[in-house]
Amino acid sequence: MTSPTSAATQLKSDTSTDKEDDTNVDPELLEMFLEQFGFKDKDELLEAMDTHAEDVIRAQEAAEKRTEDPLKNWVRPHNEECPICLLPLPVYENGVMYRQCCDSLICKGCVSHHMLTLIKEGVEKEKGLNTVMACPLCRQVPKENVDMFALQMKLAKAGKHEAMYELAMTYIHGENGVIIDWDEGLKWIERAAAEGFGKASYFFGQCYWDGRNTIERDMNKAIKYFKQAGDDGFVYAFVTAADALYQEGEIEESMLNYRKAAMCGVNDEDLFTQLREGFGEGYITKEEYAYTLREYQKVSNEMKSASRTFALKHKM
Repeated sequence: MTSPTSAATQLKSDTSTDKEDDTNVDPELLEMFLEQFGFKDKDELLEAMDTHAEDVIRAQEAAEKRTEDPLKNWVRPHNEECPICLLPLPVYENGVMYRQCCDSLICKGCVSHHMLTLIKEGVEKEKGLNTVMACPLCRQVPKENVDMFALQMKLAKAGKHEAMYELAMTYIHGENGVIIDWDEGLKWIERAAAEGFGKASYFFGQCYWDGRNTIERDMNKAIKYFKQAGDDGFVYAFVTAADALYQEGEIEESMLNYRKAAMCGVNDEDLFTQLREGFGEGYITKEEYAYTLREYQKVSNEMKSASRTFALKHKM
């Protein structure tokens, strides 16, 4: 994620603090930065850039003084296993499917393998598509005209975290014939987050980041919830926490969270750009950078399988 200060490097060379000469300032470019990053005028933008420069120097000095990697003995959050292949589940939601029939998270590699095997073996015409779409774990065939809201409520009341989250989204977005009710939705999100469901904490973090509905924008609370989400297993939240910390000038802690995300197997182009720049600019030492990449590779290999690669390649 591009920070306001790093993105404005080019602009700073054109917006001299010399009040007598503003002729080189591109008004449209300046207006774009002010609007995008919430600065009221050029002076406030330049002041933020100067503050960021000081934060950079402090982070670099801290890295030079470190004698031990702060993440050397860090234990990454537990990653649930797919109940079929028994491999750690992919860290991205698009690699996992939630089946309400048996309240299970199944990797899409196993889902696609199950479907393709049935098709390959041949499905009797009278059984048709429903057989192919059956749950690969409990083998239950999807039922028509299911009351999804009632099913979500039943599972949520039984303490199923994924169902709590889905029920909350039903209230918040007004789905399955339910009237939008943010208060009721947030009650279920809060309960799931309190019980250690990372995705729920991540949602709270987003609400405080953006200032959604009746929740006022609060970056400190957003960062708190993003960190909690990462610690509770929703590891992509480490990236978002790092982005927020970087914007707040907490560069050293930001780099720690970028590293945590990579060490959990998050494969994100922007993440690795930040890590490369952090290493190149001296926030991360050579040993820390190498250790991060080794851990990323190890965890990534643990989550790989031929069926998952096939499903990802063909967007199944």
